[in-house]
Amino acid sequence: MKETLRTLLLIILPVFALVLSFWLLNYFTLNFEGFASIGILVLAFGVLIWLGQEVFDTKATVLTFLGVFCLLGMIFDGAGNFIYNKPIHLMCPSETSLSREIVPVEDYEGNVAYSHVFSCYADNQEVPAKQFSVYLTIGIRAVEYLLIGSFLLGIFLILNKFRFSKS
Repeated sequence: MKETLRTLLLIILPVFALVLSFWLLNYFTLNFEGFASIGILVLAFGVLIWLGQEVFDTKATVLTFLGVFCLLGMIFDGAGNFIYNKPIHLMCPSETSLSREIVPVEDYEGNVAYSHVFSCYADNQEVPAKQFSVYLTIGIRAVEYLLIGSFLLGIFLILNKFRFSKS
């Protein structure tokens, strides 16, 4: 009996921890600006340190790193942060402020997903002066993460050349 209970706990606890971690990841990336941005940067930096010089072995590995980095940014970083949302804010008409809302979107099967909607509001107005499509936001995130990933690779390449030239 004791062995069965221990076996069940060894199965149930990791599954519970995995489900809870996915739920918390979803909650924090939806509701807190900058959480996904920092997480993706830390993950990319960790991958670059782990792989080391192997990232630069072929063009395919560099492009794979950039592609995965951009894809993660587009998927998980809908909220952005005050720096990443600046290009969207620059597209707002003058004397308006940028607002981000989390909107539930239901598909034809009844499944609900959440999307970030960016709008420009003038002071004391209920109706947005301008609203941006999700596709524009995703495109902006793709360009941002492509530039950030290229910058990370450039810095890492310079540091590696400096490190290997000293030895």
